[in-house]
Amino acid sequence: MTKSARVVVKYYNLIREAVHTSSEIFEVDPALRWRDVIELLAERHGQAFRKAVMTDDGLWAAGVRIFVDGRALLPDGFDREVGSGGELSFFSAVSGG
Repeated sequence: MTKSARVVVKYYNLIREAVHTSSEIFEVDPALRWRDVIELLAERHGQAFRKAVMTDDGLWAAGVRIFVDGRALLPDGFDREVGSGGELSFFSAVSGG
C-alpha cells in the first residue's frame, strides 16, 4: 500500500481570484518536495496561477508570500519533502490607502 500525504492549499487575495477557489485538498506522494506541489498547482490552474505567483522567467513573484503550516516558506524550504503533509497558503501583496 502506498502512503499519501494530505496537502490543504489555501489561496488569498489576487491569487484566490486568479484560480477561482479559496482552497483545495490534494493527496500527494510524501516524497514530493514543496516545489513539486507548487508545480502541480501551476499545471492544474495554468497561466492564471503562473501569472499570479511567478515571474515570466519562472521565479516566484516578489509580491507573493508562501507559507507551510503558518510559517514562511523560505528559499531552502522549497526542496523539503512534503512528508506527512500540511497546509500550503499563498498570499499576494495588497496595496491601498
